[in-house]
Amino acid sequence: MAAKALGGKCRDIGDHRNVFVASRRLANLNNTEVRPLRAPTRPACLGDCQTGVHELLPQGNSITFIEVTKMASSDIQEIKALNAKYNFSLDEGNADAWASCFTADGAFNAALGGSKLKGTEQLKAFVPTCIATFGTMYHLTTNEIISVDGENARQKCYLQFFAKKDGALDGYICVYDDWLERENGAWKYSRRDVATKDKFTHLKD
Repeated sequence: MAAKALGGKCRDIGDHRNVFVASRRLANLNNTEVRPLRAPTRPACLGDCQTGVHELLPQGNSITFIEVTKMASSDIQEIKALNAKYNFSLDEGNADAWASCFTADGAFNAALGGSKLKGTEQLKAFVPTCIATFGTMYHLTTNEIISVDGENARQKCYLQFFAKKDGALDGYICVYDDWLERENGAWKYSRRDVATKDKFTHLKD
């Protein structure tokens, strides 16, 4: 009797709206109160979500821990775009563009021979040295953990780095540890540290 009065809509349980309509009609028969079904709460997530990634990552991991705070998604996208500019500029040998990813007094603590660079001119000079050492390069950054606090930010991310020279193709897994500042309205690295975690040699071309 009730199913017939509901017109069969209660069978579509995949649609919350139909379930609610069917439930309200059934409630009218029984004089009971029915409230709309709520979608399940989404878990905290990484990257573009604006909640704490610390809820997902276990404590005591081997890399420096960064607690993600609430922030505008535009900040996250701008910092990711900065990462991409850094990668392409270095791979393409554009020293000016690569150095412009840093603040005027920005520092880069490189894995290459323990190089410690500071300031635009030293950063520019590093690019040809890097090309001479590694040859053709491909930088790919992933797993960004970003925390913004006003005009400052912190980032931790993986670097997958591949280099091809003299017919040999090698790969590296590294971690970037970044400090960022807004300079003239744009996010830039004020300090970037890189640590090599593993190396893969003699990869197939």
